[in-house]
Amino acid sequence: MEVHIIESTNIYLNLALEQALFLDLPEGTRRLLVWKNSPCVVMGRFQNPWVECDLESMVNSGVLLARRQSGGGTVYHDLGNLNISFMDWNDSYDKDNNNQIMINTLQAHNLNAFASGRSDLQLETPEGNKKISGAAFKKKKDRSLHHATMLLNANLDNLNAYLRPKFAQDQVQTKAIASVRSKVANTEIDEEVFKQDLVKSFESFYGSKATIKYWSESEVLDLVEKDTTYLEHLKSWKWICGETPLFKTKLTIKDWDIDIAVKKGIIHEIDLSHPSLHPSYLDELKEGLTGLLLRSKELNDVFVQENVPESYLEAASELKELLASSFVDDFSRFS
Repeated sequence: MEVHIIESTNIYLNLALEQALFLDLPEGTRRLLVWKNSPCVVMGRFQNPWVECDLESMVNSGVLLARRQSGGGTVYHDLGNLNISFMDWNDSYDKDNNNQIMINTLQAHNLNAFASGRSDLQLETPEGNKKISGAAFKKKKDRSLHHATMLLNANLDNLNAYLRPKFAQDQVQTKAIASVRSKVANTEIDEEVFKQDLVKSFESFYGSKATIKYWSESEVLDLVEKDTTYLEHLKSWKWICGETPLFKTKLTIKDWDIDIAVKKGIIHEIDLSHPSLHPSYLDELKEGLTGLLLRSKELNDVFVQENVPESYLEAASELKELLASSFVDDFSRFS
């Protein structure tokens, strides 16, 4: 029985540490991790950022975007949200036990919560049941990871704002996993009190004392920097954006009509229509855009002014702006 209290608030460092502790789980050991992050949005393994969150607002506000290894939906984290990771060996792992430990913790504060059956916990309130915790899972041949959020005192206005996507789900054809939107609420429990009660609930449920390890940010850095490969992977454009499953959508601006298919962050197919442009120029644009990484430099190279006939400059600029505002500039900060 181990409890790990992580003081780092960097989403990438924390995901890297969680992965390291999961892969290094000693045989017969059960671990509980408690951690939180500065404002960020975290997607599931098979999700599409363009239909999950408001990327432009996130960039303008400095809210980070991450993709985790586990499945499940997209969630908003800030310092008012606590993350709880349960790690166990498959012969003793039971997600219902983990849910019950969290429910018991909430009951100690006279809060009636229950597992909804949709990988979340809901709280009974006078306005109806509201989600307070979402979960995602990862399983290997011998061990399992169950990580959950717990809304204590999160900024719910920001949560609702940043989880408002540019593209509505009915505007996009995709096999990516879509999040299920729910009404949410804070438990309004003090963080330190909740952590103490969670550890007590963990120990009480299994009838055993746990060793407690506190991780300072410098200790997290020291461990993660022994091999930065996974950390750099988590922060990379290729992982955050380039892992997006194939999706198709339609874009319009002024006289432009565009059908576009994007796969792993690359324009897979594109059809362009504009009444004032010659078909041969449209074919040139289509050829230049097909196979393009949706990144600022690559897009700029296609629309170098010297390559655009003067009479087409305005229309070409409109197309570039449409593609940039829809896909590219949101991700310009990723390496």
